[in-house]
Amino acid sequence: MGIYSRYKKDQHGFRKLVELLETTPLARRQKMIDAGMAEDPAYTETALRYLMKFEDLYELGPMEMAELVSRVPGKTTGFAIVGLGEDIRKKFLSNMPHAALVDYKENEDVKPSAGDISIARSKLVLAARELERGGKIKLKAIPTHFE
Repeated sequence: MGIYSRYKKDQHGFRKLVELLETTPLARRQKMIDAGMAEDPAYTETALRYLMKFEDLYELGPMEMAELVSRVPGKTTGFAIVGLGEDIRKKFLSNMPHAALVDYKENEDVKPSAGDISIARSKLVLAARELERGGKIKLKAIPTHFE
């Protein structure tokens, strides 16, 4: 029995696989991708096309970005944007609600570790996926079944 068997049998399995890959730490995710490529390259490649990455969030419009950053604490957004260019940072910060912006400013001097940054970015992707699932943003929508 292959690693994708349970996903292929489930009506919503393809979505579950993509969302699992999105929330899996990078090292483990790569192992899953490698195993998937050995088992079923077409299925794996299709799943990867729908995989939402943090960088995809840069494409959100102002209303969608505002919806996204309102879903996470300002500290989380602040950690997620560490090391990004000024334009991208501004896009996130200018759409934050006041309370989140206060939270961000209170934690602005904290130097997050690489792990903290990765976790914060994953939380934003998870929040974006929830918004996509709810129809509030239109970013990398996952089809209901494997195409």
